[in-house]
Amino acid sequence: MDKTKDKEINPIQWTFHVESVRTSIDRVYQLCHQKLHVLGCKEMLFYLTNSIKDFQSLIEIIELEKNFDTNSHPTSIAWEIRVPGAFVDEDKKLSNNDQSKKIHTNSIKNNDTEDWHIVERKRKSKAILNPRCVMDIPQTKKSMAKIAHAKQMQWEEHKKFLEEKSISKKRLDKKNSLKNKKKDKIDVVVEEMEEEYMDEEWKALTEEEESLAQEEESLKKEIEDEELTSNHDSISNKFMDLKSCVDKWSSETQKYAEDLWKEIVQKNVNFGYRKVGEILQKHEKFSSPIRKKPNDYEERLARAEEVRIQILEDKCKRIRQLFDKVAKVRQKRLEIIEKKRIHLERKMQKAEQNRKKIYEDAILKNWEEENYLRSMIFERAAETALRDIQLKKEAQILQERLNNLKEERLKKCEEKAAKEAAAKERLRQTEDEKKAKLALKIAKMEVIVEQKKAKEKEKSDMIHNKNVEKNKRKDQKIESYNTERGELMEKIIEKQKNSTIRYEKGLDQVRKKANELGIQKSIDTFISLSQFTHLPSFIEYSSDKIKKCTICDIILSSDINVISHCIDEGHMVKSKNKYESLSEDVIKHFLENNIITLDKESPRRHCYINQNNGLPILLSNTIKNKKKEIKLKKRLLQKAKIDEENLINNIYIEEGITSKNYPSSYTKYINTLKKMEIDLSKYDFENCRSLSNSEISTIQKSLYFVGNKTNDQGNTNDIVNCLINNTNIEVYLKLYIYFIYMKDTRIEKLIFKLQQILLQLTNKCQLFNLLIFYGTFFINMIDGIIYNINNSSNISKKFLESQLSLLTIVVEKIKNITTNKYDLQSYEDKLSLYIDYLNTVNFFKFLSHKQLTFAIDSIASFYFILLKQVQFIQNFDSNYLKEYLEPGFFSFLIDGCLENIYSTPFDENNKKILNVFINIFICYNNQINITFFKKIIRKKTEISVKITYIFTKSLQLLVKSSDIETIKNLLYSILLFSKISQKTKTLCYLGWTQSIAYHLTLLPLEFFIKWKYRIYLLSTLISICYQSPNATMIVRNEIDIQWLVKFLEDAKDCKNDSDIINSMIPKSSWEKILLYFREV
Repeated sequence: MDKTKDKEINPIQWTFHVESVRTSIDRVYQLCHQKLHVLGCKEMLFYLTNSIKDFQSLIEIIELEKNFDTNSHPTSIAWEIRVPGAFVDEDKKLSNNDQSKKIHTNSIKNNDTEDWHIVERKRKSKAILNPRCVMDIPQTKKSMAKIAHAKQMQWEEHKKFLEEKSISKKRLDKKNSLKNKKKDKIDVVVEEMEEEYMDEEWKALTEEEESLAQEEESLKKEIEDEELTSNHDSISNKFMDLKSCVDKWSSETQKYAEDLWKEIVQKNVNFGYRKVGEILQKHEKFSSPIRKKPNDYEERLARAEEVRIQILEDKCKRIRQLFDKVAKVRQKRLEIIEKKRIHLERKMQKAEQNRKKIYEDAILKNWEEENYLRSMIFERAAETALRDIQLKKEAQILQERLNNLKEERLKKCEEKAAKEAAAKERLRQTEDEKKAKLALKIAKMEVIVEQKKAKEKEKSDMIHNKNVEKNKRKDQKIESYNTERGELMEKIIEKQKNSTIRYEKGLDQVRKKANELGIQKSIDTFISLSQFTHLPSFIEYSSDKIKKCTICDIILSSDINVISHCIDEGHMVKSKNKYESLSEDVIKHFLENNIITLDKESPRRHCYINQNNGLPILLSNTIKNKKKEIKLKKRLLQKAKIDEENLINNIYIEEGITSKNYPSSYTKYINTLKKMEIDLSKYDFENCRSLSNSEISTIQKSLYFVGNKTNDQGNTNDIVNCLINNTNIEVYLKLYIYFIYMKDTRIEKLIFKLQQILLQLTNKCQLFNLLIFYGTFFINMIDGIIYNINNSSNISKKFLESQLSLLTIVVEKIKNITTNKYDLQSYEDKLSLYIDYLNTVNFFKFLSHKQLTFAIDSIASFYFILLKQVQFIQNFDSNYLKEYLEPGFFSFLIDGCLENIYSTPFDENNKKILNVFINIFICYNNQINITFFKKIIRKKTEISVKITYIFTKSLQLLVKSSDIETIKNLLYSILLFSKISQKTKTLCYLGWTQSIAYHLTLLPLEFFIKWKYRIYLLSTLISICYQSPNATMIVRNEIDIQWLVKFLEDAKDCKNDSDIINSMIPKSSWEKILLYFREV
């Protein structure tokens, strides 16, 4: 009774607090209504909603504590599993009535007895189902419910993870304990572990099935209880008599008024007083007809009827929900039964397999033992029998030999006489047979000759008739072809003549203007840039000619930057222009109006000049790169020195070549070379001393024995044997690196000789390739190339090509060599470090700035082998390394190609460089997916402008040559270039007479007539002209559009070259393109 009294709230205190809340809410409402204060209303709503949430959470906590404190729970220390109760909250709603209370207590008792059951602890499932992190002992009784609820939720969230973790831990412990046991014992232990795991899974499934069955029974009881409850009870719970309500309220207010009025006034001095008439106003306000509740009897009956219907609907919903839950539980139970069945089948299969295996092992063991015993008995018997037989045979052989010798003497005499007679007879028979065969052969040959002559006559007649028919068909086709396309050919010839006349007239006008003005280059720079008449300058402007775009507020430092900025996507968006409407006049108008020269006093100009002159940012970047280069080089060299010593020792151990007697002079040379190498190691590579004439002569003589194919004795000279037996591979390598850094013309022949020897060694000795790649020589060779390019004005082409080819061969062949037994770093990590070093040194950018286009083949091969090895490495970020390699190489390739095409005469070397560029461009753009090269072309407009100038100039130059295959590849690369983006497509027809589209129309007639060339030319023109009216206008002025329409119609019927045409023009878009060009 004391506990219940403590829990009850004092009614006087409760009424005071409720009255104070109600009055404060009414006051705030009045204030906001009078002042029309919206913010006050919103603030009050905020407080009220928060208080609602607080009370709801308080109710849930109280219910948790009450449910936890029930005395009906079994007092057990073991882990308790409870099936979730069904709709306890709905039973609590019905607890106001006495009858509903009884039903509720009975249902609670039944649920408690049926839903709770004790599961005993087991040794195996202790770590899985009851980890230490799940439950802690609560410190107080009140906090027990909260802690239990929170920990139960935490356990349910992490249940799967904890089970997997504990199972994996068990498996690891068992594996570690069974490491030193035999293989068959390990298999037995693994099977036992699997059986234990399967038993635990079976127990878990049975427990879950039992819990679902109990839940189903509890739900059924709840449905029965719900159906037994009457509607009248629920209605009586909701409505109370008027008299009871009045009595209750009057008793509480009387106590509140009599006992604690003085205390309330004393405590709440600032309670406030009401104004006169305020209560009347509120009474009138609340007693208005709007606020009056209906008091008529009929209305009350109607409301009661509505309440009854609502209660019935709620009851139906509850019962329906309970039935749905029962169905779900049954479905889950069926699924678990099915899982148990599958689990049993799996277990039975496993047991059957184990039985078979044990039976087979026993049979095999018995069979092997029996065979072993039989073989032993047989071997012993055979040995004794063989000995007896051998002794008997030896005695018989001796007697037989004596008898045979006598018989042979007699037989030889008889045989000799018989052979002589038989030989004479055979000679006579063979002569007769030969004469008969010759007569038959002569007769057969005569018949065959006659048959051949007849067949040849028939064949010649047939061939003659077929040729006559073919010639007739050809004549008919040629006549139809000439009649259909004669007019088109005449139009083309006329238009070409007209275009040449217009071009010559334009040149005459330009010459006249140049003569009048007396200036060699009289064309305005803006006009020339907009019309693409000549290659824009790459040289940066001087300080007084720096230009700026007024729309984008960007400083432009050269002509190539100006023209590329005009066509850039960002500028097109800001200037609100589209690529379809872009023309020479638009570019000219923009250059004249929006490109300005910065004033001398402009702060932007001074800032730009300071950046170029002072170079503070570049200096900081170079310092950072230099620090990174030093760190990388130090890291690589530390590991490389250890690997180098290890590999040198392994070369002489693993090759196992027998020593040869070389001349004593050669050994002397080797000793002097070693002394020379020790002396040179005192110096740095860059500051090494020069060699004397005697030292150079000793090196030459030693290389004579190594490099020649034959030695003094005339035998073939094995380079690997020669170098390994005298332990001088590393000596020659170190000397070679010192030779690279020496500035001496006498050593050039020695370098080339050593390069040839090293190239031969890369193809014969795998450990030699490992020595270069994992030793210090790879980095020193790269540094040597950079040093020679920096310090020599004219670097040798032969040296650079052979050096790069040596590096490419080493990188390619190292991949297939296993390095585990040498305890070396992985190939992927080593290659990534080398590429990172090449990036910090800016190897490819460095080559592009130094204009080394004569060695473009070797540089391209070195680049491609690096890229290929990166792409085939598994678990490696190849895109990360591509970003290192590709931009530098592409800038080198494009700049080198531009320089050679525009500066020097077009010879075979320039043609070779152009072929390399075209092949690489096709290789990187012939893919469906977006390559890194395509991304560079889309982002950097300067590169796409340079490529257009390459294509226009190469079209002008290749038309004069007879290399048709190169022109075909060029046309295909132009087609791919036009498909990259709308920007590249517009670049193909900008410049009118200087555009790519115009030069394509000026190609020889052979490309318009022959089908194998027409495919590439007209496909390229279709790709450029489709949905671009400016391009179609250029083509229409030079050739007829019907050429394109006719080509598309012929391509539909063509079957031989359909794959080539589909790769250039997708078959799905042929109809659209045909419609476009017919309408045009």
